[in-house]
Amino acid sequence: MQDNDNIDALRAAIAALEAHRGSLGDAVVDMAASPLRTRLAGLLRPAGLQRRQLTVLFADVVGSTAIAGRLDAEDTLDVLGGTLRRMAALIEAHHGRVLRFTGDGVKAAFGMDETREDDAERAVRAGLAILRFGREQAEAAQRAHGIADFAVRVGAHTGDVALGAGVEADNTAMGTAVHIAARMEQSAPPGALRISHDTWSHVRGLFALEPQPPLQVKGVDAPMQTYLVRAALDRSGASVERGLQGLSTPMVGRQAELQRLLGTVPRARQTRQLQALTLLGEAGLGKSRLLREWAAALATDPDGLRWLTVRSQPDGLLRPWGLLRGLLAGQFGVADTDSAEVARGKVVDGLSPWFDDRGERQAQLIGQLSGLDFSQSPHVRGLDPRSLRDQAFTALRGYLRALATQGGTLPVLVIEDLHWADDGSLDLLQHLLAHAAELPLALVMTGRPALLTRRPDWGTPDTLLRLGPLAPAQSDELAQALLRRLDAVPPKLTELIVGRAEGNPYYMEELVRRLVDDGVIAVGEAHWTVRAERLDQVRLPGTLVGLLQARLDALPARDRQAARLASLIGHVFWDDALQAVDPDATQSLPALHEAAFVKAHETSAFEGTFERQFDHHLLHQVTYDTLLKAERRLGHGAVARWLRERTRGRGPEFLAMTGEHAERAGETALAIDCFEQAGIEAKLRYSNAAAVSCLSRALALLGESEPVRRFSLLTQLEKVVDTVGDRAGQ
Repeated sequence: MQDNDNIDALRAAIAALEAHRGSLGDAVVDMAASPLRTRLAGLLRPAGLQRRQLTVLFADVVGSTAIAGRLDAEDTLDVLGGTLRRMAALIEAHHGRVLRFTGDGVKAAFGMDETREDDAERAVRAGLAILRFGREQAEAAQRAHGIADFAVRVGAHTGDVALGAGVEADNTAMGTAVHIAARMEQSAPPGALRISHDTWSHVRGLFALEPQPPLQVKGVDAPMQTYLVRAALDRSGASVERGLQGLSTPMVGRQAELQRLLGTVPRARQTRQLQALTLLGEAGLGKSRLLREWAAALATDPDGLRWLTVRSQPDGLLRPWGLLRGLLAGQFGVADTDSAEVARGKVVDGLSPWFDDRGERQAQLIGQLSGLDFSQSPHVRGLDPRSLRDQAFTALRGYLRALATQGGTLPVLVIEDLHWADDGSLDLLQHLLAHAAELPLALVMTGRPALLTRRPDWGTPDTLLRLGPLAPAQSDELAQALLRRLDAVPPKLTELIVGRAEGNPYYMEELVRRLVDDGVIAVGEAHWTVRAERLDQVRLPGTLVGLLQARLDALPARDRQAARLASLIGHVFWDDALQAVDPDATQSLPALHEAAFVKAHETSAFEGTFERQFDHHLLHQVTYDTLLKAERRLGHGAVARWLRERTRGRGPEFLAMTGEHAERAGETALAIDCFEQAGIEAKLRYSNAAAVSCLSRALALLGESEPVRRFSLLTQLEKVVDTVGDRAGQ
C-alpha cells in the first residue's frame, strides 16, 4: 500500500510540474521532473528478470575519436560530456530510460519500466529532439573550437528483449532487438534518425518518413526495410495509421451504430441544444473507423459544419487540462515548437473576435486554464484557482455558443481517447453536458471501458454506445474483404485470422499485415499468393504486442503477477489450479475481473472451483510470453500435477492437456504417459486426428530409448493411419 501511495504522490508531483511547463519552460520542468521520473520508474519496475517488447534507441556522436584528437582533454570533456548529458535529459524528458553511456553515445529503452502504447512514438520524438540538439551543438562547436564536422545520429528498433539481472544489473537489456537497434544507429547518415520496419508499424502516420533501400543486418536472414525520419507531423491532426496500405476495406457490422452517430447533427440543429454520444469499446473494435465513416457521410452537409477535433494522448493524465490545450492548438495553429509569447498571441487573436466585449479577458482566462501563462495580466492576476476555473468554463461555453450563433454553422466537437484524459478535462466535458440547453453543439467522444472505472456516472443509456466484437459471420465477411486479392483463400488462413482476432477488426488487419511482412502472403500488383506451409509459423504483430502488453502493465504489480501465473494454465483456467501454482495469486482475481482482464464462466469443468478465461486469446498469449523459461517450467509442472490429481476417473478428457503441461515443465516421463494414453483413448472414440497427434508426440518425446515401448507406440499409430487410409504414413 505504501508503494502505491508513493507512486500516486510522484505522479501528482510530475503532473503539477507539467501544468507549469508554459510558465517555467521546458528546460526547468525537464530538470525538475527527471529525478521524480527516475524514482517513479524504480517503484514501477518489475523485480528480477523479465521479457517484454520495448523500443531500443541508440545515439552517438559521429567521428568522436577524430574530434577528441583535435582537442585537449578538458575541451573534449566539455563537448562530448555536455552532449551526452543533454542526450540523456532529452531521453528522460520523453519518458525513456538511459541504460548506459557508450563512450560517445547512449543506449536507451522506452517501455522498460512500464509499457505504454506510444513507446515507439516517444522514442522517435526523443530521437528527433536529439538531432535538433545535435545541430545546435554543431554550431557551438564550430564557434568555440573550429570543429566543422560535428554531428550526431540516432537509430531505433522495436522488439522483444530480455531484461534485468545481467552485468549491468537492472539496466541489462539483451537480445536481437538490441543488436538491430545498434545497427540502425550505426548505418544512419550523420544528422539522421533511422528506424526499422517494426518501429515504423507503430508510428506510421505520425512522422514524415523516407523509405530506404533494404539493409542487411548481421544475424538477420533477409535484408531489412528501414526508414529515415525527417520530421514529426502536426500532433493535433496526426494519428497512427491502421490497416493495410493500398487496400481499402468496407466497414463491416457497424451500420446501426453509424445511424446513431448520424442522428446527433440533425438533433442538435432541431433542438438548438447539445447532443452527446460516447462510443465505448476496447482498442481495435472500430471507434475511429466509425468516426471516419460518419465524417465522410456528413462531408456534403448543405448547411455546413464547423469541426473541432482533439485527441487525448497516452500521457494525458500528466497533462492538466490537456484536452482544452489540444483544442486551442488545433483551432488556432499553436505548435509545440512555438514560444510561449507566440502561443499566447495565437490564442488571444483566435478567441477574442468571438466575444462581443471583453474578448481579450475571456481569451486569457481560457488560455491560462489551458497552461499558457497570462498570470501577469490584470485580467487574470489575483484570481484564486477555483474562480479561474469557473470563469474559464463560462468563457469557453460562450465561445462554443458564438461559433453556432455568429458563425452560422453547427459546431461538431469530436474528442477521441477519453480514457487517457486528465480529470480536469473530464470535469470540463461534464460541465458542458450539464449546460446542454444553452449550447447548439454535436459532441461525439470515444473511449475504452476503463473510462467508466474512473467515472461510473459517465453518460446515460441514451448517450453511451458500446461496441462489441464482430459476430462470426461479420468476421468472415471482413476476412474475405482483407484477402480478396488472393485467387483462392485457404480455409486454414481464414480460420487463423478470424479465430485469433475474436471479432476485433484491427486485430484482423494487423494479423494480415504481419503475414504480408513475413512473406507468408506475397503481395503482387493485382494478385496475392499465400504460402500455406508457413501458416503455422505466424508471429504475433508487434503492434498488438505493445497494445496488449500496455494493458497488462496497467495492472498493479500483484495483479499483474497473478495474471502471468494464470496464463500458465491456459486461455481458460480454474481458481484451484491457480492456487496450486501460487496460493496468493487467487486474491487478485476480483481485481482482474474489475479491470475486464478476465471473465468468469457460468459453469466449470471441475466441481467446486470457478472456471475463468482471459478477455482475449491474444491477451493470454502476450501475458504468457512475458514469462521466463524457469517460471514456465515450474508453473507448468504445478499445473500438470494438479490436473493429474483432479482428473482421476476422468482422464480421457484432460490427458492431452496434462501431457502438454508436463512436456513444457520438462517432466518427460509423465508427458509420454499422458500422450500415449490420450492417443489410445482418442482411437477408441474414433477421434483419429487427435490420436495421430498424441501418439506422434509421445514417440517424439520417447526418442530412440525403450525400443519395446517405441514398437508398441508405432503399432498403435499404424492402426490409426490404416483406419484413415493414410498409406504413406502407414
